[in-house]
Amino acid sequence: MADRCQICQTGEVELGEFGVYDLSMTGGGHCTFAEALEPVNPNLSLLYAFLVLLLLGAAHRAFKICWDRGLLDGVVNPLKRTLAGIGFDVRVKDGEEEEGAQEQQAQKKRLKSLDTFRGFSMAILIFANDGSAG
Repeated sequence: MADRCQICQTGEVELGEFGVYDLSMTGGGHCTFAEALEPVNPNLSLLYAFLVLLLLGAAHRAFKICWDRGLLDGVVNPLKRTLAGIGFDVRVKDGEEEEGAQEQQAQKKRLKSLDTFRGFSMAILIFANDGSAG
């Protein structure tokens, strides 16, 4: 070995992010380099999170379409009767709503959009924080 600070030579080694590697030194200044655990892609967790959110959004959309077309009435009506029997206030779908209920519905819609915005901003913050691989 020409350099006094050099301990051993490994040759060409490719290292990946978040991988686990073993370096074994043998006599004569030669080292063996082994990969104990394969490196992972740091953006893989972001991909999984995006796919889960996409799946949840598709399930929500399918549920909403079924609800609007009345395909779930066979399941919902017995549940409504059970809840009304227990003492919960259950709204009737075909009945006339009062004016106060319409105002409350408009207010809920506004707050729902605000909550949606908050959720998107939190998701973006999580992606930004996790994307730095730190």
